[in-house]
Amino acid sequence: MMDMDIKISACVITKNEEKNLPYWIKCVAAIADEMIVVDTGSSDTTIEIARNGGAEVYFFDWIDDFSAAKNYALEQATGDWIVFLDADEYFTENSLKSFKKALKYYDTDRNIAALLCRTINIDKAHSDCVISTSLLPRAFRNSPDLRYKWAIHEQLENKSGNKKMVFAPELEIIHTGYSEDRLKRKYKRNLSIMMRELENAETDDDRKRLYPYIANEYNSAKDFVNAIRFAKLCIDSNIEIVGDEGKYYGMMILAMLNTGYSSDAILEVIAEAQNKYPKEPLFEFCKGFVLFSVQDYIGVEDAFCKGFMLREDIGKRNGAGVADTSQGLLRHIYEKLGYICEIKEDRQAAIDCYVKSLQSYKYQRESLNGLCRLLKGENPVEIISLLESIYDKKTDADYLLPILKKHIGGSVFVYYSKYAKNVSQADVFMAIERFDAAAAVLIKRYEALISN
Repeated sequence: MMDMDIKISACVITKNEEKNLPYWIKCVAAIADEMIVVDTGSSDTTIEIARNGGAEVYFFDWIDDFSAAKNYALEQATGDWIVFLDADEYFTENSLKSFKKALKYYDTDRNIAALLCRTINIDKAHSDCVISTSLLPRAFRNSPDLRYKWAIHEQLENKSGNKKMVFAPELEIIHTGYSEDRLKRKYKRNLSIMMRELENAETDDDRKRLYPYIANEYNSAKDFVNAIRFAKLCIDSNIEIVGDEGKYYGMMILAMLNTGYSSDAILEVIAEAQNKYPKEPLFEFCKGFVLFSVQDYIGVEDAFCKGFMLREDIGKRNGAGVADTSQGLLRHIYEKLGYICEIKEDRQAAIDCYVKSLQSYKYQRESLNGLCRLLKGENPVEIISLLESIYDKKTDADYLLPILKKHIGGSVFVYYSKYAKNVSQADVFMAIERFDAAAAVLIKRYEALISN
């Protein structure tokens, strides 16, 4: 319960969200006076979880219209403010701690209708790797003038038009819906709805509204040919995202990199994007990737250096609601810098770069290969200490062993083999140079194969 005179209603629409809903309930229960779950046809335990968690459950027949379902939820809400998170979204711990104080502050300004929250999109299937960030309205006044519009990728619309949305830097949300496994399930459904809307659109404005969402769907599905086509339509239509104005140039450039466009063609688009958005670091990083592909390593270092300088400036402006467009690329950037440092025989700089890459995403395989190449022959205790600053030996041993076997071996390999589920005893003997014992194990395995 809130300890002030502002009543909060937390709303969500669901369909088969038994995996996500418990965390949604835990999150919003800390800030809301009532929880409203509108179910659109679950066949799992979603409804039971909602009721057991203290939510009021309502039912809405699914009609391929997210706005209709969400607006039905709003009609049930009795609070002064609405918190409308998707089932796969939740506030960070720090945001929950500061939520009440922040809302009380924004509530005093009656011109504020909604709060834009920074949303961090992560991939749960890949160790919570950050994909991107965006700004979305997730808290707003309970007003009949505020309703959702459009069947999919619905937008909060203020019918009165006389109140504003403001960025609330205190409120940060984690979104797991961009995880690869979920994207595959959502892609066909979303695209079929949007293509139907595009076909039935009556005006150019209605068609242009759909371009960015269709581009996003194709890009998420790795259909880069169509992603480029619709990103270009967004650019030609002068469509911009608040806080991420160069998004569709970025999408187009990265898709071109993934579809084998010539370096000259990509650099031409990058130059166009930089001319329009000179403060955007993403384009310098993309330029570095292109130059890496043609082995212009001096150019790569220069582009990445400029990108980091621009990114530092973005960090200073984060309070103004600027998206961190390049965070998801850091693992690749540092991996390539590590490789260049290896070529330059700057061993320590290469190690530092590979470590930074792995700190961004610990399963960046080529960075781990590079790091282990450089650590070969070092003190085993120091190697293990460094690896344990990144990896959990109990859960990551099986991942580490093949790379340790290839590059390091010895007592480091033996140490991690104790925690692995799948390890060859012959490999352990080989690591400690007990070749006779290793041979004996392999002979027994060979004989067993022959007998079968």
